[in-house]
Amino acid sequence: MKNLLVIALISINYNLLYSQGCCSGGSGSPIAGGAASGVLLKNQMEVSASYQYVRSHLFKTNNNRDTTSILNDTISSDYLFLRTDYGITEKLTMSLGLGYFIDKSLVNKNESYSSYGISDLIIFPRYNIFNWKRDNHRTEITLGLGVKFPLGSHTDSSLILSSPLFGDVYAFNPPTVQLTTGSTDAMFYSFFYRTYPKRKFRVFANTLYIKKSFNSQDLKFGDYVSVSLFAGKSLPKNFGITGQLKYEHIGEIGVAEGVNLIDYNIEEASTGSNKIMFVPQISYSKNSFNYFATADIPLYEDLNGSQIAIQNQFTLGVIYRFMLKEQDIGGVLK
Repeated sequence: MKNLLVIALISINYNLLYSQGCCSGGSGSPIAGGAASGVLLKNQMEVSASYQYVRSHLFKTNNNRDTTSILNDTISSDYLFLRTDYGITEKLTMSLGLGYFIDKSLVNKNESYSSYGISDLIIFPRYNIFNWKRDNHRTEITLGLGVKFPLGSHTDSSLILSSPLFGDVYAFNPPTVQLTTGSTDAMFYSFFYRTYPKRKFRVFANTLYIKKSFNSQDLKFGDYVSVSLFAGKSLPKNFGITGQLKYEHIGEIGVAEGVNLIDYNIEEASTGSNKIMFVPQISYSKNSFNYFATADIPLYEDLNGSQIAIQNQFTLGVIYRFMLKEQDIGGVLK
């Protein structure tokens, strides 16, 4: 059946195959939300929701040569990320996150694909290993170790041929419109934070490494690495601004022996990338709520083969933080 599928696909349209394969690059981070986070106070809880908007018909190939006019593809997604954190102790915070695609689409002149539904569940505890307070500054270092579990489908397919000779022939949809990679992945996180309360200024940094595993199709999407540096300033009337400089690396896709990537609408040469982005953020706080908005602005993109490039990517979110229990400090409830 595999050979029959490949022959049918190639005979229908080679350009169709190429256009699908070119946008099949590895998956990025499943986390969308605020700038960065350490640990909460004991018995403190944080609930957050963020919406990420992505639209692009900009493709690049061979080190940033624009191929928009050649491919005429548009990729889009509307993504919700819900997260709840709880401070188990002063040093340990447990986090649960859930991703949901309102819509995830690929459209061009030949065909269109669309999907929606739950993506991944993330269990992500964080532990504070260093906390140093002085009159004019505070320094914090936190480490995290988590797991991402796929809940959505990664094997959606579409009918591409129906004939008396072959019957119905289906092909897997491109990975860009699958709800998840289908793999259970390990996540490693570090967070450094230093604040100057009197100046209402803060600097911080975080790193995130996602170690991908093989999914049920014997595909291994490239490992994900990000390193971010931040500087933030509190403004009058509860506003704040933060600037983020972010480096992001996505590794090339891997397969088990005997697996042919063309069966999965993937062009191996068009996977893997390195990017540097500037991400400005504006926030507003009131009554334990924090509202924020960010935009991803590409400064450098090195994409293997032909892949989608960043064009429009925005995130809106809200965070609500509160105490579940009163703190008991020295026998006095606070």
